[in-house]
Amino acid sequence: MDYRVIIFIGLTVIFKNVVGYSRGN
Repeated sequence: MDYRVIIFIGLTVIFKNVVGYSRGN
């Protein structure tokens, strides 16, 4: 697996968590 794919998936998960947290409040 390419490291760029792992970084992209990691950033996507973090971004979704941040958006979900801000909208959860």
